[in-house]
Amino acid sequence: MVGAPRPTHNNLPCNDSSRYNNKIGNNSTHPDNLRCSDSLGHTGNHAGIDSARHNNLPYYNSDRDQRHTTNIFFRATASDGIKSRYVSDHANQCSIHINTSHRGNKQSIADLVTVDDVVDLLRAKGCGQYTAAFRRHNIDGDAAMCLNDAVLAELIPEIGPRVKLQKALQELKDNPEATKSRRPVHSDWEIPRSSLTLGKILGKGQFGEVRLGELRMRGVTQTVAVKTLKASAEEKDKGDLIGELDILLTVGRHDNIISLVGACTVEGPLMLVVEYAPNGCLKDWLKNNRPKELNQTDDKLIATSGIQLPMDQLIMFGIDIANGMSHLAAMQCVHRDLAARNVLLGSDLTAKISDFGLSRDIYEESEYVKSTKSQLPIRWIAYESLFYHVYTTQSDVWSFGILLWEIMTMGKKPYGRMTGKELMKLLPDGYRLEKPALCPQDVYDVMKTCWETLPENRPTFPQLKATLDRISQDYKTYASLLK
Repeated sequence: MVGAPRPTHNNLPCNDSSRYNNKIGNNSTHPDNLRCSDSLGHTGNHAGIDSARHNNLPYYNSDRDQRHTTNIFFRATASDGIKSRYVSDHANQCSIHINTSHRGNKQSIADLVTVDDVVDLLRAKGCGQYTAAFRRHNIDGDAAMCLNDAVLAELIPEIGPRVKLQKALQELKDNPEATKSRRPVHSDWEIPRSSLTLGKILGKGQFGEVRLGELRMRGVTQTVAVKTLKASAEEKDKGDLIGELDILLTVGRHDNIISLVGACTVEGPLMLVVEYAPNGCLKDWLKNNRPKELNQTDDKLIATSGIQLPMDQLIMFGIDIANGMSHLAAMQCVHRDLAARNVLLGSDLTAKISDFGLSRDIYEESEYVKSTKSQLPIRWIAYESLFYHVYTTQSDVWSFGILLWEIMTMGKKPYGRMTGKELMKLLPDGYRLEKPALCPQDVYDVMKTCWETLPENRPTFPQLKATLDRISQDYKTYASLLK
C-alpha cells in the first residue's frame, strides 16, 4: 500500500493480508519461519523472530492463504543462504519450487527466474493486459509470487492465454536466460524518439537521471520529464524502471500523482516520459521557504519568535498527498518510499506523489540504510518494514506521518543527528518524533496515529484526508475571526 478491509489478493509489492502476532513462540515449519540473516544485523527465524522473542517485541506472522494444496512460489536465494521472502531489496535471482503439500516437499523446477520474467512472458504471449493483476498479486514486489492453478484461473480467466503462460513457463524452465533481453512494449503509450527533445538534467544518481524534455506530437508541444538509465546501469536498475512503467500504467491518472505521458521502449535505451512539475520537489520548496529563525535548535526560542508559517498551504500539502495515497491504496499499490523528496509540486503548488521505482537512485543515498542489494530510507520506514521487511499500505501510513513532520518543520531532517542504529534501539521502546515547535497540536496528533506500532491501529489514507480537511477548515475559520 490500516484499518481498511484487507484485499483478497496481495498488494504491490507486499501481501496486505499480513499482521502482527503477539503469541511469541509460534514457531512452525512454515516457509515464513526459515532462518535468515540480513545486512541490518537481524539473524534468526523469519525476519528476526528470534530477536523479537529475545527483546519481547511483537513479531510478524503471515496469514497465508492455505486453501490450495499445490503452490508454486518464488523464493529469493543468495550465496550466503536462504533469505526471507520479505527481503526489501529488488532480488533478481529466484528459484521456482513446487509445494505439493502444506508441510513442504519442495522440488526445484528452474533457477534464475524473476517476477519480471513472468510479466515479460505475458507480454510476449499477447497477454499484457494481465500484467497489472500479476503485479498486484506479487507478494513482495521483487522475488515472491504465488502461482497455482486456482490463482492462475482467477488472474487469467480465459483458457487460451492461461495455457500460453503455462507453456511459456515451461520454456522458461528449459532456458531461463531466454527472457533477459526482452523489452516491454506498450503500443498505446509508445512515443517516437524523434518526437522527444532532451534538455537539462533535473536530477541524477549513479545509474539513472531525470531530464527536462520537450514532446511534440500531433501538432502539440508539451514540457515533460524524462527518466533514463546510464549505460552503466545494472539489470536491477532496468527492472526498476520497467516496474515503474508497469505501476504508472496500473495507477492511471490522478491529480495528486505524477502521470505517465508515455515511454520509448524500442530502438534505443528505455526512457520513461512523465508529467513535468515546474515547482520541483516538496523538500526543496520547504527548505527554500523556511524562515531563518527555524534553523536554530531551541524549540522554545522558535515557539516565541513570532514566526508565522503558511499553515493553510502546509496542511493542503498533507491533504493532497493523503488524497493521492488513497488512490494508490485503492489500486493496491504500495509506494515504500513516501517522503518529501518524492513529492513534486505543480504550477499551482498541487502536491503530486512521484518516483515509484528509480527514486532510491536519484536522491540522497545518505538517507538510506543498505539492506542486501537495496537501500532503506530508515528515517521514514515503518516499524514492521524496518524490523520484519514487511511493506503494506499501513507501512506507507507510517511514512506519511514522517512526511507530515517534514512539512511542519519546513524540511528538517527527521530524528536529527540520530544514527540508524540508535533509532532501531529506541523505536521498540515507543520513542517517536517530538512535536515541532510551530506545529498545531491536532496536526501532531495525526502524526502520532500514523506511528502506532501495530499497522492495524493506524488510520487509513481516506481517514487521514478527512481529518486534515477538517483541521484545514477549522484553521481557516479561526484565521478569518482574527481579521
